[in-house]
Amino acid sequence: MREARIDYVNIARLPSARRNADASDAARLAREWAAGRASGITIVEVSRLLAAAPDRARFVCLDGIHMTEPWHRLMAKEWLKLLVGAREPALEN
Repeated sequence: MREARIDYVNIARLPSARRNADASDAARLAREWAAGRASGITIVEVSRLLAAAPDRARFVCLDGIHMTEPWHRLMAKEWLKLLVGAREPALEN
């Protein structure tokens, strides 16, 4: 089975999501991704899908922290696509 990590940190860029200092620190994020890749972890790109999702406004719960079912559904579909070989970790342009 493949080991993979979805780039969840990009949810912090959604307008209605509360910003997380760790997710907004580009240098720290780059270091974490480099360490992950060096460890053999696959990082799965989803940020463009999240940004382009038609129901994006419904992704964040009323508490401003947790994600709702539409977000979880999109993420689950991307995980499944990756695991069955229907997509690569990087999105096509």
